[in-house]
Amino acid sequence: MEPSNITSGLPEDYVTHPFTSLSKLSIEAERVLERLNQNDDAGNQYILVLNLPRAIRSQLVENKNVLHGINFRLMFERTTALIKVVPSEPHETATSRLRDHITASAVLAGTSMDDILWSGKTTHRPSVAADKGKQAHDCFIPPTRQPRGNQPQGWPSLVIETGVSESLTRLRHDARWWFENSEGAVRTVILLSIKRIQKTILLEKWQLSPPGQSVTLQQALRIQQMAIPPMPPLGLQQAANQYPFIAQTATITTANATGSLPIHLHYQALFDRAPGPGQPDIRLDAAALMRLAVSLQ
Repeated sequence: MEPSNITSGLPEDYVTHPFTSLSKLSIEAERVLERLNQNDDAGNQYILVLNLPRAIRSQLVENKNVLHGINFRLMFERTTALIKVVPSEPHETATSRLRDHITASAVLAGTSMDDILWSGKTTHRPSVAADKGKQAHDCFIPPTRQPRGNQPQGWPSLVIETGVSESLTRLRHDARWWFENSEGAVRTVILLSIKRIQKTILLEKWQLSPPGQSVTLQQALRIQQMAIPPMPPLGLQQAANQYPFIAQTATITTANATGSLPIHLHYQALFDRAPGPGQPDIRLDAAALMRLAVSLQ
């Protein structure tokens, strides 16, 4: 399997923008957002930026309002960057409600709020010197990887990537990027593909199989039918030995949620430690998932 790269799986109508100035890039982002708004969040949300100066890249990384306040997420490789324009409230609402439900479930199970850290638009790199990086829509940093003293922040254990339905293929490549570049330190990636016109969210929960063990489509379908899917591997894996697959999936509306329910997050994989007494795994049932679609009404 070829490694995922910055152009993998982009929609056919993605925008290519040779960089000349930040103001022109902001205008391009405004055009993409305007087209999305006109089409009820259907269509392209990506801008591929070429010849991006390092100083401008730093501004995109550090200043969330640098594109005239337009909400976006960034990925980059050397002088090429991929900007994902976040179109509307349902995308942020779905992501934040998923995050909040996971947090509330963990706290109700006795987890301290001090152990819970969501990292939002933090840029993650394979190494400090690496000339590539990526921002998640949101991500969870377990206690063992949180910045303390001289210890820098580590990889998230859970990543959430959200996009319009036309971006689903690209989102799947995003899942692979997180697994490959973290060498399996990222254990779970949840994709939220939003169809605003149909008032529907497709959720896919991705994870890795044990090192070197491929997963056929039939095997993945059997796993999706399990009451409790297997826990993601806890050790690191080189990218060449990885086999990511969809462990669970759900179709969500404001009226119902169907699929491999409940969506199951293993406590040990999420918090990078064994659960204590009375700390169960986190389960997202139909009622919890339906709340993700509340702003699609």
